[in-house]
Amino acid sequence: FSALYMTRNENWDTTWLFNVCRTRLTGNRREYTTWSPVQMAYCEPNNFRVLPGFPVRRAEDDVALLDAVAAIERKRPDGEMAGTVEVTAKVLAGGDYELVSPNLESATVKLVPGDNRIRTACLFDGNGRHDVRLELVRKATGEKYSRQYPVIVDFEDIRVKLTSPEYRDNFYPGQDSSVVKGRFSVAAEGAVKLTLEGSGIPKTEKTLDGSGAFEFRTPDFAVGDAFLTVESAGAKKTVKIRKLAPTGHRMAWISKGRLVVDGKPVLRRGIYARGYHGGEAFRERFDNDKRLYLTPEVSSGGTLEPNRVIKGLEAKEARKDVVPCAEYFARIDEMIERNRDRDFAYYYISDEPECRGVSPVYLKHIYEHVKEKDPYHVILSASRGGKKYIECADWFETHPYLCPYDDGNGNRRYGIAPNQMGAYLDAFDAWDRPDKCIGFLPTLFAYRFQSILNDYPTLREYVCHVWAAMVHGGKSLWPYAYHDLGDRPALYVGTKYVFESFEALQDFFLFGKRTTTDRTPARDLVVYDLSDGDQMLLALNYARKELKVRIPANCGVVREFRGTRTFKGGDEVVLRPDETLIATAKPHDAGLRPLAAVAAQVAAEEEARIHRDNQLVGRDLDIDAKSNFARHHLTYKLIDGMYDQLATMSSGKTNDYWELTFKNGFRPTFDRAVVHGWGNFAAAEVSVRENGVWTKLSVRSRELTDKYRLVLTFDKPVAAEAVRFDFPGKKGARNEIELYELELPGVK
Repeated sequence: FSALYMTRNENWDTTWLFNVCRTRLTGNRREYTTWSPVQMAYCEPNNFRVLPGFPVRRAEDDVALLDAVAAIERKRPDGEMAGTVEVTAKVLAGGDYELVSPNLESATVKLVPGDNRIRTACLFDGNGRHDVRLELVRKATGEKYSRQYPVIVDFEDIRVKLTSPEYRDNFYPGQDSSVVKGRFSVAAEGAVKLTLEGSGIPKTEKTLDGSGAFEFRTPDFAVGDAFLTVESAGAKKTVKIRKLAPTGHRMAWISKGRLVVDGKPVLRRGIYARGYHGGEAFRERFDNDKRLYLTPEVSSGGTLEPNRVIKGLEAKEARKDVVPCAEYFARIDEMIERNRDRDFAYYYISDEPECRGVSPVYLKHIYEHVKEKDPYHVILSASRGGKKYIECADWFETHPYLCPYDDGNGNRRYGIAPNQMGAYLDAFDAWDRPDKCIGFLPTLFAYRFQSILNDYPTLREYVCHVWAAMVHGGKSLWPYAYHDLGDRPALYVGTKYVFESFEALQDFFLFGKRTTTDRTPARDLVVYDLSDGDQMLLALNYARKELKVRIPANCGVVREFRGTRTFKGGDEVVLRPDETLIATAKPHDAGLRPLAAVAAQVAAEEEARIHRDNQLVGRDLDIDAKSNFARHHLTYKLIDGMYDQLATMSSGKTNDYWELTFKNGFRPTFDRAVVHGWGNFAAAEVSVRENGVWTKLSVRSRELTDKYRLVLTFDKPVAAEAVRFDFPGKKGARNEIELYELELPGVK
């Protein structure tokens, strides 16, 4: 249980919902048992037993050692790697502490409440991953706080970082290739010799003293390769620089932190997992909606994820600091060859590698291999891993999920609060990395399959948390996920609002000078300036109450984007909870509806959703469900008032069913049942259970009002302890069914 105390005190509760689960084989039979009386699956917190008495640690013991990053400066004659390590520590009680570790030089530091960075000398016996024990000792009392942390050591005698070309050491078609420049660092003292020669470039040498910057004029650099060699104290490093020819197909690269497709910087807008588990009805709605403002030219060439290339590879080798196996590289090479004549922009390398323990060393080997074989397409990862994975991909969508929830006492909380979103973009430390694009993956779902206390973001929360992340330098949007996009009007309509807004304002994010004028836990005030004199103000309220803010003095006259108000520097404005104020000097909202109209639409659709003529809507706690459908844990989607978002799909059996048992005094009376779905659902039959006996209802009329809606009218009204929907299907044929909503309307 001690691991649970990695949870900070502010998120702690003395009472826990608890279950103990077991699987075992008894002969040929697998047995599943749990301590809590769950109904369908292990993870049903509503049915978990309650364990009180988990003590809250003392406030002064709320200490977290969150990160340790090594910067190795030299290799000693005895082979030891020497340099510094920066440790991130959070404490609730400030004071004098000592950092102790077998690999670190002890350091006495004065920590303040909140975030602290501790830098001290280090010594390691070689490159690679080192499991380092970190111990923080409070000087006043001697109390110790410790943990193990994996530290990556990656030392080279010579390092070279090119800034021209700025991405992957390549000049792309249309880029200026007349200068090769960059920075170098060497471990040894003394003179450093640099030599450049190659396609259209005569051999040129420079001798410099120590580490620093360099520059070569290359006005005649022709399509082909050049080689930069750096020599120092007997060590040598050679960098290949390519001037690439056009391919006749789509090309993508990174420039100034922006994704560039066919020479044009773009702020990519897409939906994560597009097409996956959305269903036919939602696919039709989504494809016919032309106002989502997606960027379809930013398409995928396939996944490099180890487990998807070769099943089981992640556990076998990808969590280790090793080179991928030959079979993996052969599969990747086949994919690259198949893509030669395709138009696409990126490969996807890994999903949440930090959560699954995928080794950054392993991923870097993949990245280096692919970027050499295919220099014309970027590599994308979805990660919260920050700088740990920065060398494993070109483009990162980070995903600190908002995940609103009720804390059980009627208070709305978040998995990650809006004012903390930007820190996850900052963690990539990409301010001086023009070859990396950092984007944001907004939260488009709720963990309701884990607990009824989890909720979906409201429109205001959704909009606020998106801007809260993007004002930290975000240059791409990729909401998660398509299969939940239609679960609530706030998400679908909110995504349209956000996407069309970013399309209208993308020049500020791609080309603007960003100035943060005021940043506190309660608010953000950020100004973007374009070279043509245009200006954008963003003011965000995180305080959960009304907040007065003063417009920055460096603002001229700006008008509210998708609104009517006008402001100037020095004006005071009141922001509502979770409000995001956007204002620009020049108009950018022609043809776009005001935010107030968007909010009114969401409110109207939400009112319609919760007041459907369906007695099941909102009765999650009063219904137990059982089914043999493939996604049987998503009952809440079947009774949420949304008609076209996929809730579940059949597992292909001949006799698929959904069974709903009513409890807590809930007992609906109905004379009709409505099924929203697709496929073989039109043959549905309905039965009711009373006193343990099932009776099939006699259907007076069966009407398929459209291809997605079936209305069954029964001979007379009924009330029962349970209702069952059977989908018989055809004998010997796969029963292909999607279900979106089950309705029991009130008796007419």
